[in-house]
Amino acid sequence: MSPWDPQLQRSAAAVIAGEQAAAFAYGVAGAHLASGQRAQALAGLDEHRLAATGWAAALRQAGGQSPAAASQYQLPSDVTNAQHATQLLQQVEAALVPLYADLSAASSGDVRSQAISQAMGCATRAVRWGGATQAFPN
Repeated sequence: MSPWDPQLQRSAAAVIAGEQAAAFAYGVAGAHLASGQRAQALAGLDEHRLAATGWAAALRQAGGQSPAAASQYQLPSDVTNAQHATQLLQQVEAALVPLYADLSAASSGDVRSQAISQAMGCATRAVRWGGATQAFPN
């Protein structure tokens, strides 16, 4: 893999950090969800962990440095029940969409295709958790 330019590296690092934060949020939210939604949250947790790991490996292979995961993250609000948990998951999924849009704008080829696919997946999960639909950024 050829080296990534600085903008592509910054965009990838932002996605990795966002995915790490999303994984943390899914772990918190899952503790407040009933079994059916908890299973969905666990699947989301796995997806975000895999995405963070995959993008980190790609960034390192392309000559960049992957950001380390934080030991904890600041949540936008307290999560004390299922409603708060689903709101948190809506927010973290929606927050990833523009990060992936930036990554797709900074990239080409397979990286761009993967970034677009991930953005669509995040937008879809946000809606599944009860969020409003959003236009894909230009």
